[in-house]
Amino acid sequence: MYRLRNSSMEALSTCYFVRILGLISVLLVLVHCSTETPHLIHPAYLKIAKYWCYNWLAINFCLQTAHRWTLGETANTNVIENILFQMDSIISTIIGAAWLAFPEWLLHRQVLVRLDASHEFCARLMGTDFLTSYVVSSHALYWKKSKDRLVIVDTRFIICTLTLVAQVWSQYAYSEYWNVSHWIGISLISSWTITSFLLRYHLAVRQRRAEEKAKLH
Repeated sequence: MYRLRNSSMEALSTCYFVRILGLISVLLVLVHCSTETPHLIHPAYLKIAKYWCYNWLAINFCLQTAHRWTLGETANTNVIENILFQMDSIISTIIGAAWLAFPEWLLHRQVLVRLDASHEFCARLMGTDFLTSYVVSSHALYWKKSKDRLVIVDTRFIICTLTLVAQVWSQYAYSEYWNVSHWIGISLISSWTITSFLLRYHLAVRQRRAEEKAKLH
């Protein structure tokens, strides 16, 4: 970072983006360690490490926002779209990586029934879908046509909405089988759905304004 201190905005933004992904991933590992292997590292050290990650995560989010989440010479230069598309990319990467790395831990923290290897296998398949979809969010900023980006956002919004509805329905329909931790998963998919909705709304407004402007000319 010292050598990049006078570099371009997109170079610094890339570094902050990598740090954000890395810090969130480390936090996942630390939380997993504190719950599954609590005697591996002293609780006080784990607490210090978590707070260190939280603080640096906040700093890097602020720095990234100050640099307008710039990727480079993208076809889209709108700051709000840059932020929302990259937030979608971060969420899909972290959730996908978590389901790939800790399927048993995540599943057993949410349900009260006995699970087997088939459940872990399906969870890992879901993780691969989440993880690989980050590519679309990252590359969509380079697409020239707004209507193409709308297709991606609509797809993400539909998937997130259906997943959220299914989670909430199962929480009440099979409440005796779910743990309290299931609400954490519901809150995560809720935040993802809200991000997709905001991006969809923003793109729709921009497209409508562009069409109105074209009619005037």
